[in-house]
Amino acid sequence: MMEALGAVLLWLLSYDHDHDDDGCWNAGHKYRNPPPMIVDFSRASRDLLSNPQGNFLYFNGLGKNKEVLYHTTRFGFKMPDLVWKSGDGYDKREYTVNGSPLVGQVQKILYYKPADEDKLYGITDIHSDGYYWDLVSSLRNDGAGENKFTVTYTTELKVTEGSEKELNANLGLEFKGLSVGIGASTKTFSQTETTDSTQYAEEVTVPPGTTAYLYQKVYRFKTWMWYVNWAWDEYSRVGGYNNYSPTHTDGQVEIHAQEWFSSPTELTGSGTTTADAVAEKVNFKWTRRFNLTTANCRNYLTSHGATIPSS
Repeated sequence: MMEALGAVLLWLLSYDHDHDDDGCWNAGHKYRNPPPMIVDFSRASRDLLSNPQGNFLYFNGLGKNKEVLYHTTRFGFKMPDLVWKSGDGYDKREYTVNGSPLVGQVQKILYYKPADEDKLYGITDIHSDGYYWDLVSSLRNDGAGENKFTVTYTTELKVTEGSEKELNANLGLEFKGLSVGIGASTKTFSQTETTDSTQYAEEVTVPPGTTAYLYQKVYRFKTWMWYVNWAWDEYSRVGGYNNYSPTHTDGQVEIHAQEWFSSPTELTGSGTTTADAVAEKVNFKWTRRFNLTTANCRNYLTSHGATIPSS
């Protein structure tokens, strides 16, 4: 198999590519900037040789007559320059993280009343809950020759629990630009994965008598928003009614990322992975009981449906 892959790489390097008028490389298909990216999806080998300038040519292996089986990106969308690896992280349907570690903490101002010298902050703790590979499509080719399919997938953020809570309405803003270390790589979430929703299309070539399974990576997180009230010239965490348990708003989030791969077999089972924990960075002096916070604070959190622990 490695000899076959080497032959394909040698062909790509030595092929006399012609340029067309718009500056693209032309070797049967048009690619934007040389050379295209290559992925071997056969068996356990999915090593990616990347050129960050170009579109992608995904190498799916060799057919019965040693023909090159591939597919290319279409419709003007360019997949991210990621290195896909076989083995850990790609051979199970689901991966969980032990302990749901804190992987991000985002602070925002919910209101500021200058005349009252009163300000309320919302702090969102983001905990990793692993990820899973969502089956976008299974493409079966029962014909005698290779067949091409066009498939679509969507990048978006979904609040899977707690969506009815008003304070969770804009959770995408907390994740936009957030970098999280999961497994052996670091993921930075883009606008199209968090605050916007974007549909992508891919053309896939499937060899005869086989099935290609296309998977999209879905990250899972638990969120826990708590509150700090700045008043009387000090920062106090907001507690409960006559107690010091934090007032909070919790939720669960799934991010359907711009990451996908094709597999010759259907993924099953579950495994474990790791997530890089971060230190808490928001400071406060102490916890103040909810009923002793400012009227602005009490009214805001009550009207926005925060969970206020009671004795």
